[in-house]
Amino acid sequence: MSHVVGIKTVVKDLGALKKAAEAMGLEWREGQTTHKWWGRWVDDYAESNAAYRLGIDPKEYGKCLHAIAMKGRPDAYEIGVVKNPKGEGYVLVFDFFGQQGNITAACGEDLRKLLKEYEYQVVVDDPGIQDLVNQGYTIQKDVQENGDIKVVVTNEQ
Repeated sequence: MSHVVGIKTVVKDLGALKKAAEAMGLEWREGQTTHKWWGRWVDDYAESNAAYRLGIDPKEYGKCLHAIAMKGRPDAYEIGVVKNPKGEGYVLVFDFFGQQGNITAACGEDLRKLLKEYEYQVVVDDPGIQDLVNQGYTIQKDVQENGDIKVVVTNEQ
């Protein structure tokens, strides 16, 4: 069965996405043009997060510009990084169904953990934050009980 979903969050910084994937122990596959999924669309998933509802043509399922994979799990489905069909940036698509769909075990439902890590990487890569680091400030990541990530900036001087 094909249960291909798309994440509504638009990714604009591929460098931050790559860092987020690697920070989570995932493998960033630069330039990989296909991602693992069921392999054919059988029109059996119509929820609001179905990839086709985000403007992704089912004929394009499995195609991507880059992919994110689980290390040591060659059988697992992968996340495809595809051009946003509605404008700038990229969206993430993946098949969540079955054992091969356990990318959600690593990244959270709707890739929530991966997206939080992505947001963190965007913040710490910001030139303003890097200026603070150059001035002697320390940047720390504080993961909250609910999974949110808090950026803590301290001055040790």
